[in-house]
Amino acid sequence: MTPALAALARRWIGGFVVLACLAMVRSTPTAAQQAVNQGLADAGRANLLIRDGRNLDAIELAKRVATAASPSERQFAYERAGWVCRVTLDVDCARDVLAIAVPHMEALLRTPGSDRSSISRNLLLMLSYQVATGDYQGATRLLAPGFIAEAAPAVSDPFLFAELQLLAAQRARRVSDFEASRGHLDKALIAAFSLTGSNRFEAPRLLVRIIAQLLENYDVERALRLLTAADPLLRTISSDSFLGYEFLWLRAQLMAYGRDYAGAAKVLQLALSKLDRQQLRPAHKLALQVSAYNDLLGLEILRGSFATARELLKSHPLMAAKAEILARGYFADGNEFNFALAEEFVRMMLGDTGKTGWGDLMTMPPRWTKDPEEILDVQAFGQAAIGLQLSGSGERLPGRSGRSRAPPAQALPRSRNPQG
Repeated sequence: MTPALAALARRWIGGFVVLACLAMVRSTPTAAQQAVNQGLADAGRANLLIRDGRNLDAIELAKRVATAASPSERQFAYERAGWVCRVTLDVDCARDVLAIAVPHMEALLRTPGSDRSSISRNLLLMLSYQVATGDYQGATRLLAPGFIAEAAPAVSDPFLFAELQLLAAQRARRVSDFEASRGHLDKALIAAFSLTGSNRFEAPRLLVRIIAQLLENYDVERALRLLTAADPLLRTISSDSFLGYEFLWLRAQLMAYGRDYAGAAKVLQLALSKLDRQQLRPAHKLALQVSAYNDLLGLEILRGSFATARELLKSHPLMAAKAEILARGYFADGNEFNFALAEEFVRMMLGDTGKTGWGDLMTMPPRWTKDPEEILDVQAFGQAAIGLQLSGSGERLPGRSGRSRAPPAQALPRSRNPQG
């Protein structure tokens, strides 16, 4: 988060908690309602672009509208732009929209007696950005159960209530408070099924992301039951949209948990073909492709398709960058680490005893994260990779007697949730 955005967040949290509670449930003034009507055409265009997978075009449209908005239009323009950012899971979009909105919001904060409802209504975008960028402490107070209940009562504003509960669940999971996360997800689920009017079209997106978070919380059985129960509604998702890719990714993950490896591989291949056609920022798309390839490699091995796995390894998105990673001498992010781990695992399962070259890189402390849970995961999987290397060479693990053993097939790194 940039210093300007961080400072504004602190000012909101410190000085406008009560104001937000009151203003979030306030109806918009007549002038603002007229601006909403004038902005519906642009909102409709953004919806169509998102349905077609043209996410970057939708983002650019939203930012142009937000930049050019007159004072009476700003609230609606900022809210719609924030919605586009949340639907596309684009962190840069949220940063850019907030940068557009910050000067006007700061001016409102300095003007006595001004209508500050637009500030409170854009807290959702600010909180989304804080959680996405790892500022969990800064979002704590505004994502507390009591504040959410006051700011967005479930009966009068179930859509905002569900969005805030989803954010709160994500924040709680990332600080390892799984019990709190499950509680927030239960509330988000109830709200999602109570949506009416135009907001009911948001239900499939909310359900996909609730199921994904259940999976992240290791509530696999609940995720499977909800996926089955909501199937008719989820099938209304546009297959060309980014949400359509999220849905396929989710189905593949849950099929793999049910040990339908062949079915999961088929669905994941379809998801990859959909992802190829998505208009996304290059780094974001690459991260999702790397994660999907890692998953697909594991699935092909688990179903016994070794020849397919060998070809997949050759075409892996990061294979061309392997020499550069080795020359650098460390992994720049988790995707590179997971790629190396997947290669170690696949080559061991194929009986390939050749050196992969990763060597000591697998046991180096991760430079890309300070998350204690992720650091422990990386260390554990890194040690497992050393075990794979020694297993392939016939050597023994240091300090142990007997033949070294490779970890079971299920000991693959957890895949990257499109939600981050």
